[in-house]
Amino acid sequence: MKVTLREYGGPIDPTGRRAQVVDTGSLPTAKADELVNLLAQAKIQPPVPDPNGEKGGDIMTYKITVEENGQSVVLRQSDTTQTQAFVDLQNWIRLNGVRT
Repeated sequence: MKVTLREYGGPIDPTGRRAQVVDTGSLPTAKADELVNLLAQAKIQPPVPDPNGEKGGDIMTYKITVEENGQSVVLRQSDTTQTQAFVDLQNWIRLNGVRT
């Protein structure tokens, strides 16, 4: 399984080229299991509604793409709609992923 975190907008990188990638094939089993559990939690918690309609130049959008067995699943949230499970997954990818 390959998991890619991309960040778009805001003052950091408006081009969306900033990415971190995790390939479970290169992880120890315990780390791969952590990732699978975090993904499961993030998938079942929908983004919170944004009362402001996601307007503003400093709002970041985060896209996590999961590629496995020829299929892709995309999770997308922003600074104003993030759930704790999504934030936990982002942080894990940042700590364990490789910047591309």
